[in-house]
Amino acid sequence: MFKRILVATDGSPFSHAAFDVAVFLAQAFKNSLIYGLHVIDIKMLAGPFLHDLGVSVGLGPFDSYQPRVRQMLQEKGEMALNDGADLCRNAGIEYEPHLAEGIVSREILARAAGCDVVVMGKLGEHAPWRSALLGHNTEAVCRTSHHPVLVATEKFTTPARALLAYDGSSHAYDAMHAAGEIIEKIRVPLLVLSSHPDLAEAEKKALAGQRYLRRYGAEVEALPTTEHPEDAILRVARERQCGLILMGAYGHTRIRELILGSTTEHVMRRAECPLLLHR
Repeated sequence: MFKRILVATDGSPFSHAAFDVAVFLAQAFKNSLIYGLHVIDIKMLAGPFLHDLGVSVGLGPFDSYQPRVRQMLQEKGEMALNDGADLCRNAGIEYEPHLAEGIVSREILARAAGCDVVVMGKLGEHAPWRSALLGHNTEAVCRTSHHPVLVATEKFTTPARALLAYDGSSHAYDAMHAAGEIIEKIRVPLLVLSSHPDLAEAEKKALAGQRYLRRYGAEVEALPTTEHPEDAILRVARERQCGLILMGAYGHTRIRELILGSTTEHVMRRAECPLLLHR
């Protein structure tokens, strides 16, 4: 299933964890290829902030120091990609590095064509200074990608249990299929969580997911609940020590997302383990 894995890296600890997750998947699915991608942010080269900074500190005309900034950013990107190369080499995984320049999220989406999954860190190099709990580029990719996106937390530990959030939607069905493919390879127990105000309806969906996933030969437990979906997902993942969450992305209406924030976004911001999203 995951034969071509794209890892977007900026050299941060979250990017290191993203490579760890990618290597884990590549080893599970065998004969996989990892594409490492670092994007030089065009805003760092052509934005007004850099231009004004150069004038204020006396660096002279913008054109005179822009090449030096580009070289510095390129060297930084090459270092980030080399870190990925070292991890893949040590794990015996085929690896291709790519250095691009442009709008970060757009370049990631463009390079995702032909790949089976995009792996990104929840936050990037500016994590220590962010008040938000999700990186801008990660959120942009998750909202618009037509490929599965795996959001990595700062540290990756091989999962001993996985959690599928299943609401019966088409995106959730895709996530359920991915869950089956993954647990068939890594052989860990899977929890199928379904939330609905009507407990009977929640039980119906959870049991349907359980029946489907048992065909993959894994231990599957159905967990119906009337709890709010985002609260239930985070609580169960924490209490049952799940090392991977799978769910469909943005299953609610756009109005609800704009006013209250979707279940997907809530879980992305607060999950303590990697989260695989399907659209």
